[in-house]
Amino acid sequence: MTEPQNFVIRGEHILLGFLRAFFAQDVLFEDYPNEFQYTDGKEEKTLIIQMTGDFDHETPDALPALTIQEGGFNEQWRRIDQLTTWDWDGNEYHKTNWRHPYTIHCITRFRGTSKLLQGLVARAITSFRQAIYQMGVDKIFSIQGNPPVNLSNPTDSRPDSHDAAISMQMQLANDWKLESAGDPVEEVFVRAIGIVNRTQYDANGNPIFPPDIFDRHGQIRYDSYLEHTVTVDNKFEYDAWMQSFLEEVRAPAAAIWGLNEEAGVSNAVDRIGEFNLVYFGDPSRASDPLVSDAAHSVELDQDDTIKHADLGAGFHPGAHSFSFGGWFSGSSPRQLMGVDDAVTYAVSIDNAGSFVLDLTDDAGESMSVTGPSADEDAHFIVGVWDAENQEAVLYVDAEASSEGEGLSNFSSGVANLTIEGPGRVDALFFTPHRLNAEEIKKMHSVGREQ
Repeated sequence: MTEPQNFVIRGEHILLGFLRAFFAQDVLFEDYPNEFQYTDGKEEKTLIIQMTGDFDHETPDALPALTIQEGGFNEQWRRIDQLTTWDWDGNEYHKTNWRHPYTIHCITRFRGTSKLLQGLVARAITSFRQAIYQMGVDKIFSIQGNPPVNLSNPTDSRPDSHDAAISMQMQLANDWKLESAGDPVEEVFVRAIGIVNRTQYDANGNPIFPPDIFDRHGQIRYDSYLEHTVTVDNKFEYDAWMQSFLEEVRAPAAAIWGLNEEAGVSNAVDRIGEFNLVYFGDPSRASDPLVSDAAHSVELDQDDTIKHADLGAGFHPGAHSFSFGGWFSGSSPRQLMGVDDAVTYAVSIDNAGSFVLDLTDDAGESMSVTGPSADEDAHFIVGVWDAENQEAVLYVDAEASSEGEGLSNFSSGVANLTIEGPGRVDALFFTPHRLNAEEIKKMHSVGREQ
């Protein structure tokens, strides 16, 4: 007998993330001031958007609120087939074509405002239906608005509260998802807000999506609009964009370090989740970042470093391609970022003041690629080993220098990663894939120009 599996019903997460993104705007549909603004609980009396399995009419105290009530099949479910339609990095999708019913409770203090909130929600879902479909929903059926219902208990002293509910169904062809990494609601929120913030409207109030959002097949082009996304605090987050971008170009990163920690924190957190680095010495937090995002950069003095003693086999690419780098400033000779033991791959500033990429393979064969001279400005430095073409490429602000030679595997010893001072550093990454010139150019332009 097949063991029970825990599943996540993807439709409700898409709906929750989309509605949070839509109501995070100051103005709705271009000309309607948003009196139901979502702030993720950062301000009192702002819109609460939440999920529930069982809507309790006795607890509508926090107002205004959108409460999404799921229906249909339970999340604790046995595997309904033996067919895995997609299996990538531990995530499994199983085929189903059931329609899942949802009720969106639009709750406000007054009857009229509950109807107003209901109308805004229904219009948002219908107006942005194409975008919702591209986030993973196949069809939305039977959107119906119910008349407002007074939820207050007449025996208590609470003011009235009213619910103008919306009922609907969603169909998802690949619905069941196992062991999802990260927060799916936050992922949808970030992607959805990148659309709603850039959408304009015609004279009839119909949305006009920017032409670079959808490709000629009607699919969302994530790489073209994710640089316009923001965080919950309405500020761009470059390392979050970089993670999404690398996933979209089918080169998911092994690690990304945004270096956004506050002063006194000992670890540089890997946003992928496995390879936190350690701050050594007394690095300081510079007030401004090297990339145009909401955070800051890290200032390293001569004796300061960021390290990890052994990152493990994931950072031994063997005979495969790999790419690594980040944003750096300062012209003093040092290792900007590199792995060294029996094998070496590092980007540095040499004693002559030039950017260099150094590689040493298992057999002790070495290669060095020299780029332009360093200065005090911020630069996006990336080292790439192209195993198929036996070519090492050093990119400085998306401009390439390269050299080809007969290196082989990079698999010996332990992977000791070190970032040295003096200088500033920001938004580091490693991916076991070869990034091409266009992809690196995109990463550079988004970090520089956002």
